[in-house]
Amino acid sequence: MTSPGDVEGPVDRGVIPIRDNGPSLDQTIVYAHSADILYAVNPRTNALTRVGTFTFPSGDRNNHTMNDLAVDADGTLVGNTQDALFRIDASTAACSLISTLPDGNFVGLTYLPAGVIPGTTGEVLVGGASNGTYWRIDADTGRSTRLGQLRRGGTNYALSGDIVSIVGAGTFATVRASTASSTSTDQLASVNPTTGELTIIGSTNFDRIFGLAYYRNTLYGFTRDGEFISMNITTGRGTLVSMPVPQFYGAGVTTIAPTAPP
Repeated sequence: MTSPGDVEGPVDRGVIPIRDNGPSLDQTIVYAHSADILYAVNPRTNALTRVGTFTFPSGDRNNHTMNDLAVDADGTLVGNTQDALFRIDASTAACSLISTLPDGNFVGLTYLPAGVIPGTTGEVLVGGASNGTYWRIDADTGRSTRLGQLRRGGTNYALSGDIVSIVGAGTFATVRASTASSTSTDQLASVNPTTGELTIIGSTNFDRIFGLAYYRNTLYGFTRDGEFISMNITTGRGTLVSMPVPQFYGAGVTTIAPTAPP
């Protein structure tokens, strides 16, 4: 259901129309992870497979926790820790340093499809902090430019855990009111990708949805408690699929995941 005071009416979701190529894109893999382990999820069967433990460059003595990951149109994975951005090998979970992240600790990460941000031609990496600030990230330098704040009207929202953006579907996030506790039920929201303005879709009935992905008109969530859930893209309502691991920290899927219902 919609929270009291939610904004009604259309909001620019930054959606770019695209012809759905159907089975040609049906090799889509959803990636999810815990603090230290990468998993591959087959969205056609909901089967989860362990890829491996994240490994970092030789000589790196930091005890890294992977906060989140993002997947571009080519299927390339990047992930962020508290202080750095890494490229992730999708077949081994080996990580190679791209850059440090001097400007902040992002809990949510996604690529925006090409053309969503005015004046850009390629995909743009964006991140959200737990306080709801919303940033564009230069993947070469790690430098960040603030795009806005996750908010609905005059009310700021915190990012519960993740953002996902898909060509032809839009940009979505799991959020909660900035005054709510971290264990409050998450809301599913549509995001204006250029400003961070939200349209609340509805309650998910789950909390701490740290990972968010999409496949064929369904959103998938991965929670701190190890729940793998599906979410209705129209109502936000979540349904438990399974509890395959003790905890999830993040998730991602290619920006060109297919959009037609199965």
